[in-house]
Amino acid sequence: MGLAVLPPDTEALVKSIRPTEWSGSKVLAIDLSSNFVWIDDQPLGVEVEALRGRNLLNRLIVVDSNRDADALLRARAAIEALAKAP
Repeated sequence: MGLAVLPPDTEALVKSIRPTEWSGSKVLAIDLSSNFVWIDDQPLGVEVEALRGRNLLNRLIVVDSNRDADALLRARAAIEALAKAP
């Protein structure tokens, strides 16, 4: 599988993303009343259920760019769709 060719603005965005490590539920670090988007490759089941219980599951975008070269492009499209939603 070849690498996707990204537009310059998307490439700059991808390069700015840095992984981090967590030792607890990420739900606790998010202001759930805000207009957030959560991108994660392996959200915990309890985190998914917490979002589902608050009707916020559409704010979680699960991507694994190690397995899918276009994952971040799909994440970008999902974020753009959320931004256009009422």
